[in-house]
Amino acid sequence: QKTDKKKMGLPEPVVHGTSTFLFIVLAFCVATVLGRCVGMVSKDMAYVSLVLYPLAGFCGWLLWLCSWMHQWHPLLDPIYPQSD
Repeated sequence: QKTDKKKMGLPEPVVHGTSTFLFIVLAFCVATVLGRCVGMVSKDMAYVSLVLYPLAGFCGWLLWLCSWMHQWHPLLDPIYPQSD
């Protein structure tokens, strides 16, 4: 007898959203490194950018994740008064 059990794992939108944030942060980091190699970005600014881009990406991802989780399973259900 087959039983259909839901697989425990990450929801698909979380995986796609996380990979999107990761791709964007990596693209900015690669652009910074390439700008440093070409000479468009100074050494100090490149180092600062390589710290701030992942930090900003993490903060943005965490904000997005909290917003998504809040809408996915709301904590509060409104209780409407019954009309007579």
